[in-house]
Amino acid sequence: MQPLNYTTEVMFATAGIIGDNKKREKAFYGGYTMTQLLNKAFEKANQLPETEQNALGQWLIEEIIAEKKWQKSFAESENELSRMAEEALEEYEKGDTAPLDSNQL
Repeated sequence: MQPLNYTTEVMFATAGIIGDNKKREKAFYGGYTMTQLLNKAFEKANQLPETEQNALGQWLIEEIIAEKKWQKSFAESENELSRMAEEALEEYEKGDTAPLDSNQL
């Protein structure tokens, strides 16, 4: 399957199907769905000049990558965060904490 247009390529990229022709064909022919709002956004983006489409596409891809990194970081630190929360609750229950004064930050 040949590249279509930048907007469609961005949609494929967000679905993680760069370079996989079978998945690209499935996505293009209805195997994957997107919300009506996202579809409308891509339709609007498709009306922008090419340079603006490229900038929007690059921004969107970077945002998706950043979000996946955050999700991975939080998933990997879940046990540590839970331990820290339990420790904070124990300190509170012992009376080892003080009210936070935002004026002193």
